[in-house]
Amino acid sequence: MLQSGLGDECDLTHERPFPTEVPMRDRLRLSVILGLALLSFLAPLKFTLPVIFYSMQVWPAHEWEWLLASWPETLFYLFLLPLFFLGVFCMEPADRRARWMLIPAFFAAGQFLSALGSTHPILSLHTLSLMGSIVAGFWLGGAFIRSDHHLRWILLAWVLASFLVSWKGISDATGGLEETRHYLEEHPSLAADNPELWHKIQSNRIFSTFVYPNALGGFLICAIFMVAAWSFLPGKGTRPFQLIRGSFAVAAIMGMLYCLWKSGSKGAYAAFIATLGLGIVTGFKRWKWIFMACSLLLLAAGGVFAVGYGRPALEMGKSTLEARIDYWKAALQIGWDHPLLGTGPGTFGKLYTKYKTKDAENTRLAHNTYLQMWSDSGCVGLLTFLAFLPGTLIRVARAHCHKKTVVVRSVWCAGVAFALHSLVDFDFYMVGNVWPLFVLLGYLERGARQASLPPSAD
Repeated sequence: MLQSGLGDECDLTHERPFPTEVPMRDRLRLSVILGLALLSFLAPLKFTLPVIFYSMQVWPAHEWEWLLASWPETLFYLFLLPLFFLGVFCMEPADRRARWMLIPAFFAAGQFLSALGSTHPILSLHTLSLMGSIVAGFWLGGAFIRSDHHLRWILLAWVLASFLVSWKGISDATGGLEETRHYLEEHPSLAADNPELWHKIQSNRIFSTFVYPNALGGFLICAIFMVAAWSFLPGKGTRPFQLIRGSFAVAAIMGMLYCLWKSGSKGAYAAFIATLGLGIVTGFKRWKWIFMACSLLLLAAGGVFAVGYGRPALEMGKSTLEARIDYWKAALQIGWDHPLLGTGPGTFGKLYTKYKTKDAENTRLAHNTYLQMWSDSGCVGLLTFLAFLPGTLIRVARAHCHKKTVVVRSVWCAGVAFALHSLVDFDFYMVGNVWPLFVLLGYLERGARQASLPPSAD
């Protein structure tokens, strides 16, 4: 009897083995999600240097610098590399050969081919590292963000980072920038070799944790929509908790709008208003409500712009536009002279001095990501980039149409704001602006591909 009972127990154990492998794999997948969230949090706080300045990076010297100063982008890649390999190990076999991974792979391949014939190999190597990290983030986001629970971690990272960026920006706007200016005036030797720092401090335009005010504006117009997405995430919390979360989101968005205004970034302001209008157009089915909403939005935007910037800012914007038109003409010409693979990723600034007009100021980036892709990587780089960024947004819009949830629509609007701002600036060339966004664009791309699949026979 006893032997028979043990035999039955052994048979039962053989038929239903203890599931040790599945929970371990699930824990590893959750680790990838948490890693993505951590890097999304750190990127706009610590990794905000444009790629063309990587050779000028300085490691923090002591504890306070580690806390307050930016970190070398090398650290970001060192954090991302093991996370990527862990993701590849945990990834579902179907995801490793999924079609939605092909377009970013073609983009990376195009950048690599362009880098082989680069006119400045070291600069192209730095830029290629950034491009590779963007593709890796896109893949990981698409493969591992599978539910609202996963998405909540990533959006929470955006919320916390946005709060700290806004807190620093508001601090600068309410006296911090002026204190820094007075301090540098008393100790001029600290910025004697950095005229760009003097220019930024004297302009009264805040830049928070970023290098330029325009970079701050580019981050804020995406973060506003991400915070809105977080506030609309479905949850099991009580009604008071939902009200607290909504109130915090509204307060955070108001703080970011204030920082956007104080940054003086007119390109970011225009991209934000255009994205709001596009969001309204795609969110309502009745045309009369679309017309009324857009009209009110444009009137309000025009009023705020007139009050906040005024005629002097318009004159400054005119001179800025004239300078950028010179950048853009040079980028077009460089691309025409190197039409297939360009001059190498990130090399526009090295050739601009040969193409610029006599009185134009020097620049290191084209202030237009699309033209920079044409200049740096030729037809191959530009076409694969168009399929990568605008193509993803178009595929998401077509796949979901009017069925998009508020959360998906808000994340999509963040991508649209980034794509529009890329027409006048270089957000794509900074980890802090581009990487956290492309993690969520990967999530949208995978969702769009699944939504476009025919229903199964089951």
